[in-house]
Amino acid sequence: MKHLFTIMLLALLTVSAFAQANQKGSAVEQEILKLEQQWVDALLKGNADALETLYAEGMVYTHTNASTDGKASYIKKIRDKASVYDKLEREDIKVTVFGDTAVVTTHWRVTSHSGATVHNTNARYVHVYSRIKSRWQMVVHQSTRIE
Repeated sequence: MKHLFTIMLLALLTVSAFAQANQKGSAVEQEILKLEQQWVDALLKGNADALETLYAEGMVYTHTNASTDGKASYIKKIRDKASVYDKLEREDIKVTVFGDTAVVTTHWRVTSHSGATVHNTNARYVHVYSRIKSRWQMVVHQSTRIE
């Protein structure tokens, strides 16, 4: 009987540990999803100051045409209205947390313009966030066009 009690106690402790881990993961996932929405809002409003906070120094932004920007050059395009986001829709958003790194994948459709040129993009993107000095920041944006 003592043996059965010990096994039941160990099982209860294990389930409790998994539940706490899932709650913690869920809290991080919710925090990352909130940052993702802040990113979308910043793009649609052309809010370069918000992007300054969301992006880490050294961030790499790879566009669907394979061109790349760093934090400063990308934010300059937003600030100067060289890239303007008119509409942005996302679906199938997934967040996976690996310690101090979080990976977001999603399908997005974007309407944007550069001057008089309108871009309609159907793509998937990957965002990588890293916890830097106790704060989550985006370190990678990689978008791949769906033909």
